Amino acid sequence: MKAITLISGFLFPFLMSYNQDKMIEATYDGYEDGVYYFTDSNDEMREFQSVEKSVLEKFDLMSKTLENKMFLVTFKEIVEEDEGDEEYTTYSITALKLKEE
Repeated sequence: MKAITLISGFLFPFLMSYNQDKMIEATYDGYEDGVYYFTDSNDEMREFQSVEKSVLEKFDLMSKTLENKMFLVTFKEIVEEDEGDEEYTTYSITALKLKEE
């Protein structure tokens, strides 16, 4: 029993940090073929495969009017496996906040 407590105590902080949302400041570049594109402050293109419904209720990301606007983007990484048991990561937007210019 002590071993289980010791192992879970060791793994818990790792698992919690692994699943925490991340945040970037980025410019919205648009939506194409099921992917939402943003460019961060390092000119790195970020691709998000999904957006939570609550975000889409607030922001119409299909509209061209939001393109080239700066946002604080909160997102999570989702690690999945393909048919060959290979892991890959997708990204899902959990919150957006329009930056004032």
